[in-house]
Amino acid sequence: MTPTDYEVADKVVFVAGGGAIGRALGAAFVRRGARVAFASRDLTRVTDAAAEFGDRALGISFDATKEDDSQAAIDRTLDAFGRLDIV
Repeated sequence: MTPTDYEVADKVVFVAGGGAIGRALGAAFVRRGARVAFASRDLTRVTDAAAEFGDRALGISFDATKEDDSQAAIDRTLDAFGRLDIV
């Protein structure tokens, strides 16, 4: 099975990190029709990443070491996209 065997169109993906790897991963999902929530402590970085994809992406500030931040980021994703399929 190859990565292209997985159908991600219309899925909602949560990507932790808006740096080069997170941005590339999110871009790959968006190109295949998914919607992506980019999340990181660096809000500028994730909002810049999300801006490239219009309404198919969202930038969220969060600190993965803080449980409340993590839950808030998931809740924001659910509020924006209505579900979460891939983390």
